Amino acid sequence: MNLLRFRALLIFVIALVGIAQVGSEFLAKHLSASARAQAAIITGSESTFRTQPLEEDVRELHSKWKQVAPLANFYPHSNYSLGRSALLMSTAVGDPEEKIYYVCEALEYFRSGTIQTPHSPEFHIALADLQAQVPNPERVCEQFKSEETPLYTMSPAERLAHAVSLSPHSVVDTYLAAVVYLSIGKKDDALALLRENQEMNPLFSSGQRLYTFGLITTESDLALGIPRRYPEILNWIKYFSEERPSDFLSWRETFISALDDSIQELKQRHKDGDITDYYLASFLKNISRIPLAMSSEKIRKELDMQLAEVYRAEQLPYWADILQARSDMERIPVLKSIIADDKSPKTTELFGWTDDHEIRSAGLDAIGRSIGVFVPLSKQAELLVLQSESSGARLTDAEIQVMVSHDNRHFHTMRGVQWKHHLVDGREALAMELPPGDYRFLKVRYLGAQRESKFTNSMQQLLQVYGRSIS
Repeated sequence: MNLLRFRALLIFVIALVGIAQVGSEFLAKHLSASARAQAAIITGSESTFRTQPLEEDVRELHSKWKQVAPLANFYPHSNYSLGRSALLMSTAVGDPEEKIYYVCEALEYFRSGTIQTPHSPEFHIALADLQAQVPNPERVCEQFKSEETPLYTMSPAERLAHAVSLSPHSVVDTYLAAVVYLSIGKKDDALALLRENQEMNPLFSSGQRLYTFGLITTESDLALGIPRRYPEILNWIKYFSEERPSDFLSWRETFISALDDSIQELKQRHKDGDITDYYLASFLKNISRIPLAMSSEKIRKELDMQLAEVYRAEQLPYWADILQARSDMERIPVLKSIIADDKSPKTTELFGWTDDHEIRSAGLDAIGRSIGVFVPLSKQAELLVLQSESSGARLTDAEIQVMVSHDNRHFHTMRGVQWKHHLVDGREALAMELPPGDYRFLKVRYLGAQRESKFTNSMQQLLQVYGRSIS
């Protein structure tokens, strides 16, 4: 009987402890919810109508979190909010002694969090951040002065690396870790994390992206931070080409390398079955319209070969043949010129040259317009391509004349050649295979009566010249 009574008593005690734990956890969560509601009042729209000083608001928030503190053992995650609340207090008060007190309090909560929940990355990130600011807490914090063993078992950088290893696919944790890496002077680690974050985070915001752009001050920074995944790579190319063109030009090879890596990663996703044939084709077409892709021989030739297969499958065999032939040629780095009103085309010289990387927009089909190119002496032009970026633009053979010259003074019409017209994704493209000849200066003249250009594109894409090197 005594044994039965003992068992019953033991079961009763265990049940009582369980009830106490559940009740304590419930109370801790309830008090936490109350504190979070107070925080929402301070930071939300309701704060617009509050007349109470911010310091009093913060003190009220902190007092609510302090009610949770005795129950933190039953609800360990509350240590994080307790620590944040203490840090907020340290910024709100003016007295230096108070500031130190609250910083030490935050350190205690974050440290408790890492001990109670060692696999929670947010505690390690918060502790690493504070650890870098207070490297010797036993000197200033009363609660740590009696510590016999070192308070920190890892350096801030080691703790951050540990936090990331605990949650490598969390876009929140990796982003916060990157920010802390920056605060402790580990910029390379921060950029590498921000790159990984953008590559795996489809909700990476424009604000986060601009923040990251601002960190790029050298080409080595760019190599670490630029994402190598489609479509994120497009945002970087667009921003730097438009907002920081000098850096874009100086760091061109790094952008090309990242774009090439993105194409390979895109093809791997297709191979793994993550994207369909349709989407792969669509993405490759988008990339082919990027001036940077067309100015890189390696990328352009590979895209030409891949898109030749795509367009052949889409029942555009003639354009596919052009791309296939073009993939075996080099894009000739010509100089280009525009004459707005070429009244005497046989004797009007080409002038105002720009290089083949020019991305400013231009139109061909304006009355009196001529677009010319200068082909270097070491190159043989074999193929001309005209492409419009806008849809609805149409040209006829009678509207386009090709003239050639050896000296840029005397031009004559090229005979025995004909444009091949193609409608590619709703846009017109024309190609002309050139017979063997020494073409130094070429003019493409518009003979129609259109007064406002519709056949427009960047100067780089509007008129393209392909061929080969000669000795």
